[in-house]
Amino acid sequence: MQHILPVEMFFISSFVEGHLFQRKGVFCHFLGSFQDETEIFLRDISWKQKSNDSMNMRISSKIPRIAVLSLEKEVIYERGMQTWEPMPGHLYVDCSETLPGYCRLKLPSLDSINNNDAVVRLGSNLFQKQIAVPDRLHSKINMGFPYQIQCTGVRCFTFPFYHRWKKERQSGFPSHNVISSIVEAGCTLIPKSHPKSISPEIEWKFDFSMAECIISKSLTNAQRHGFYVLKVMLDNIVHHLPFKTKHLKSVFLMTCEEIPPTAWAKNFSGCVLYVLDSLVTCLKERFLPHYFIPENNLLDCFTDDDVNTLCIIIKYIRIFPASVIQIVGEKHGYKFAANLIKRLLSHVKDFNANKNFNVFVMELCLPLTVATAKFMARKGFYGESFSILKRGLEQRLFVPDTNKKQESLSVSNLFESVLEKIKQKSSRVILASIYDENMGKNVSESIIKKKGFALQTYLPWAVDHWIGWLKIPEKSIGHFTAIASFLYDYSKKEYWKQNSVLSELTITTAIRCIKELLTEDYLKVETFDSGSKEVRSQMQNIRKTLIPYYSHVFAVASLDRNINL
Repeated sequence: MQHILPVEMFFISSFVEGHLFQRKGVFCHFLGSFQDETEIFLRDISWKQKSNDSMNMRISSKIPRIAVLSLEKEVIYERGMQTWEPMPGHLYVDCSETLPGYCRLKLPSLDSINNNDAVVRLGSNLFQKQIAVPDRLHSKINMGFPYQIQCTGVRCFTFPFYHRWKKERQSGFPSHNVISSIVEAGCTLIPKSHPKSISPEIEWKFDFSMAECIISKSLTNAQRHGFYVLKVMLDNIVHHLPFKTKHLKSVFLMTCEEIPPTAWAKNFSGCVLYVLDSLVTCLKERFLPHYFIPENNLLDCFTDDDVNTLCIIIKYIRIFPASVIQIVGEKHGYKFAANLIKRLLSHVKDFNANKNFNVFVMELCLPLTVATAKFMARKGFYGESFSILKRGLEQRLFVPDTNKKQESLSVSNLFESVLEKIKQKSSRVILASIYDENMGKNVSESIIKKKGFALQTYLPWAVDHWIGWLKIPEKSIGHFTAIASFLYDYSKKEYWKQNSVLSELTITTAIRCIKELLTEDYLKVETFDSGSKEVRSQMQNIRKTLIPYYSHVFAVASLDRNINL
């Protein structure tokens, strides 16, 4: 857990740009985890799909939910306000008879009611009921992927709970700029009542999806990765209980106010354990505060059995985090990770006895770092693999060594020696290429060598340098169909390794080979018979070769399922 890695490596995520967007005059935003980039789950890399259980099916079947904002209504929230000036289209928040986090929307007068308004009269007060979703709205909000219009919400331009951050926070989280952005964005009132509500038909819930989006984007890479690690562990261990992302999110953000952001980079594991400690404390006290409304207890609808069970499980995760990571890793096909944990834990006794830090680093930590980098490279995560190696080798130089030759060691020397140990040529070449770009060296040339028939030599357009070195069979030289067939076979091999990078590069290049062959310029130089029917027949056969190629493109695309707007 010491290396901070990008989410794209292990996690499948859904994310959007911005907290509010517009489609053909319709303003809307996503609700919950799809809005703030926390709707993630661990990528399953096992071909047997052992983790394709009910929990994974539940996650993968989730559809983004959208709240459409009414342009005819606006919510006014002022604490302690006694008198109102009636204003057309304005609704006023009334929390007098609702539980924290919920409210009623009061209309100022009868004169402010439109013909299409659904209102309820209670005594001398008028309250707004649910606003219907306009017809044919799906045609206006075209996302390019399945989604669900959950409701019509009403925007509150004055953030009701800005007093949440009146006290100075030692960690500086969230920053004053982030708080200002949250207050400026406001929040949304959505038609949803508390389970214990006495008047559910006129109750509305404060939704902070936009605020959570803003605060999520302010997290450091280490903080965000910490949340992902916690969420994946909890999703896989407590998925049978009513514990949701919002519960973890509230505890996590509260602890971020207590822990300086730099601590997440310096002591990542300690910060993760601190969040688990905080969660256990909340469960013991039977009170888990909502981050924006601390008086709102997110556990108030939990049964005692659920809370007790959760408390026991979270305690187990807190005491045995390595064991939980191993269980989750093996479940999703990360057997190498489980083996690394076993090797590390099996050497703890020896290290405590000998206390030879140099031996510990050289014989255990560094080989494990190299093994992790090799695994990442095989899966196509070359940038991350390079970062792992670079950090590990840099840390190696800080380890005291009695070897007199240590003065001559450098990251360059160590990196080149590591490359020699990587058997897979594609990993060696691409890592060497990245190394050359970062260090100004030319190691890749010696690895590729000049012998053989490089792909780039025989294609008249610029091929991506990550595959331009590929050696093609001599019999394929000068024949685009043969080169395309070779690239297709190579792409399938990388696909079965789940390397979407090389698989995509080679199959798209294969498709271009066929397309270039079908162009008029190339048809002129092909050895077709003079008969037009024969030429058309051969062209048709060439086009048919694209069918399995495009089918394979679809399969490769399924390896990565990210939603971007």
